[in-house]
Amino acid sequence: VYVDGRRMGSTPGLAPFEVPVGQVRLRFDNPGFPPIIVDTVISHTRLTTMTIVLAERVGVISLAVTPWAEIFLDDISVGETPLGRPFYISPGKHDLRFQHPEFGVVKKEFTVQAGNQLHFKVDMITEGTTFARSDTSSAGLKGE
Repeated sequence: VYVDGRRMGSTPGLAPFEVPVGQVRLRFDNPGFPPIIVDTVISHTRLTTMTIVLAERVGVISLAVTPWAEIFLDDISVGETPLGRPFYISPGKHDLRFQHPEFGVVKKEFTVQAGNQLHFKVDMITEGTTFARSDTSSAGLKGE
């Protein structure tokens, strides 16, 4: 947990701490989630208690890819399928790229809202670009 860029500690078990009165920016960093930013106003007349459910502030995507592919989210590699788990992403517009050495590339552009779950099913054999395929007969290059 960070307040205006200053690390305050980790949850659970974070002890109460003092912050300046007025507008503050909280940032929650968790390895399984994108950074989560919460802007709030702190009053000087009372103790402010917050409960933040990280999963409610992000989108979730799950993937099913045949036969397999390396996955890039916004040009950052997130691994090869099967990933074995859905993953959390910041709300907003994103690009997914599925890449296979034989079947080429499939690109998907999407927008996700906090709390939404999206599922992508991709068949690299039928949807992939043809330039990467090793089957030259599909390009009309049969041995003559």
